[in-house]
Amino acid sequence: MGVTLSAAQIREAQIYDQGFQAGKAAGWRAALRETTSTRHTEAGAIADNVVREVARRYSLTEAEMIGHVGRSALAHPRFLACWVAARLSGLSKIALGERLKRDATTVAYQLRIFETRAALDASLMVEARAVALAIGRELPDEARAAQ
Repeated sequence: MGVTLSAAQIREAQIYDQGFQAGKAAGWRAALRETTSTRHTEAGAIADNVVREVARRYSLTEAEMIGHVGRSALAHPRFLACWVAARLSGLSKIALGERLKRDATTVAYQLRIFETRAALDASLMVEARAVALAIGRELPDEARAAQ
C-alpha cells in the first residue's frame, strides 16, 4: 500500500531536507514556518472547527477533546475529530498533532483505528460526513469512496 502525499507535505519534506543537508536546523524551521503559516492558519481553523463540532455532538468541552485524560468515553470522539480534521484540513500528522495536543504517532494511530472501525461500521462514515457538513465542508472524494 503506497503513501499519497499532498503538494504541501512534499514541499514541507523538501524544505526539511534542504535545511537538514545544509546543517541549519534553525534556518529550515523558519523557512517551514514562513512557507506554511498561511495554509496552517486556515487549515488549523478547520481542525479547530471540527473539534468544536464533535465536542458539541458528544456534549463534551474542547478541553476534554484535546486534554490528556484517558477516559474511554473520549476515545471515539477524539478518533472521529482527528480523522475528519485530517481529511478536511490537509495538515501533516505533526501539524495536526500540534493542534490536537497529540504526538504525530498518536495521530497516526487514531487515523488508523478510525479507518479500521469505519471499514466495519458504515455509520461512522455517515457520522464523519455529518460533522464535515455541519462546519460547511464536504469530505474529499477518496474519504467518501472508502464507504
